[in-house]
Amino acid sequence: MPLNPALTVLIADDNALMRGMLALILMEIGAAEILNAANGIDVVEIYRNRRPDVVFLDIQMPVKDGLAALKEIKQINADAHVIMVSSFGSAANVKTAIDAGANGFVVKPYNMNRILGVMKRYRAAVG
Repeated sequence: MPLNPALTVLIADDNALMRGMLALILMEIGAAEILNAANGIDVVEIYRNRRPDVVFLDIQMPVKDGLAALKEIKQINADAHVIMVSSFGSAANVKTAIDAGANGFVVKPYNMNRILGVMKRYRAAVG
């Protein structure tokens, strides 16, 4: 299922291996460009400068956590499509992320079906 039109996706995770795994899945399904950030400050700055179509944002990151970064991204663009990710998929984590403005939540480790589902929901949301 290639993404059409091809999208720019920003992956924010302090774990380089997790960023790489997600990037491989996204490239396989047709993402045009993958941007990377390793902390919450960098993700906000990259979002501000590049305005990617979708952001995958880890909750636990150094310097600034993902929830704080999410709030800043939503201040920059209330319509930003941000998917929170975490190794801890507790109901409380999911509710906190959605209440903060996230468009979805993915539990690590990543797999093709989860990412395809998220991207299908993104396409449905934006038309």
